[in-house]
Amino acid sequence: MKSLIINSPYVRPSRHWVETRPNTPLAMVEERRPAGYEIFDPRHHTKRIVTLDRVNEIRTRLESWQQAGRPGVTSITRSLIDHWHDTSARTLPFYFCQLEAIETLIWWVEAPADYKQGIGIPGDGGAWERLCNKMAPAPVKPRSW
Repeated sequence: MKSLIINSPYVRPSRHWVETRPNTPLAMVEERRPAGYEIFDPRHHTKRIVTLDRVNEIRTRLESWQQAGRPGVTSITRSLIDHWHDTSARTLPFYFCQLEAIETLIWWVEAPADYKQGIGIPGDGGAWERLCNKMAPAPVKPRSW
């Protein structure tokens, strides 16, 4: 195994490592890892994987919306998305996860209802819809001293 890092941070992940059985070499799977997390139980030396089904469904819907040309976005939003994806506009491109995060919020707010059919995001019961998003820091060009 040359490296555990097998995807570029600038493009959609296309493969991932899986542990097929405990204490065996990792195997590479040629697809994006489903969203989820692992829970380790050190007392019993076990782990289980919990998939995040809503996140996986949103990823599928987001990709479908993007492939359809992002219908429903305003002209300002379209200009921003085009700018963010323009690799000639900056020294380093945005990370894929940054673009996916902001486009997911845009999809939720501006995409037509049929792209969001059956997906609910629970609220806090307040009068305003609040959406949170965790973003990776922007790539920074290293300084030369």
